[in-house]
Amino acid sequence: PETKENGEAAVSQENSSDTTQDEVVNEQELKYWKAVKENPADFTSWTYLLQFVEQENKLSSARQAFDAFFKRYPYCYGYWKK
Repeated sequence: PETKENGEAAVSQENSSDTTQDEVVNEQELKYWKAVKENPADFTSWTYLLQFVEQENKLSSARQAFDAFFKRYPYCYGYWKK
């Protein structure tokens, strides 16, 4: 594990669904992420985010969005897999 200068352990945010990682640079994508973070129960906002990352073809953004979505809605896996 990495340590900071003050000796504390650095926390890896690689698997955190709260972060949008460094590849997210598109303002529209940030808008969709903001909407799902403000109201994670808003299914429509999730679908807008997922459709957007699919059309952008950025694998890490799409993976992050789908991972966060399936943590919230695990039974939708069969629908999105089509």
